[in-house]
Amino acid sequence: MVNYINPFWYVSKIPSVKRFYQNRGTDDIQKQTKDAFNNPKSGINSIHSVGLAGGLIIFFTIGILDYCKLTPLIIDWTFRSDANIILTLSILILPPIIINYLTLFRNNIYLDYFKEFNTWSIKQRRNYLWLGASTILFISVFFIVSIKFMK
Repeated sequence: MVNYINPFWYVSKIPSVKRFYQNRGTDDIQKQTKDAFNNPKSGINSIHSVGLAGGLIIFFTIGILDYCKLTPLIIDWTFRSDANIILTLSILILPPIIINYLTLFRNNIYLDYFKEFNTWSIKQRRNYLWLGASTILFISVFFIVSIKFMK
């Protein structure tokens, strides 16, 4: 199903593109594109998931600051000078980097998670899909609702 929305799948079906890659030693374009997207160590999906996790941590942090009524003070302080902008962005970006490193990247723990996930049954995968989706939904709603309390 995913191949129908994957533009590389359509491009790889063109005979001239097939010949182009075969002349350069690539026989199976589909395998290489799947590897580029799904490789646990360096695939695009792994990179996007880390970015999403970091973004969710930033949203959660901003939501907590909104509930504590600190966001207007921080915004006023931030835009007083360029150095304050850099400092504020650093403070917001540093916790997700540290949390992602400690929970995922130290000793390549995330590769173990991929191996473990591949051994799960469909029911377990579906349960974790719902858990992940509900976590994303909760943090997004928390962030949006906290904006109401910002004033």
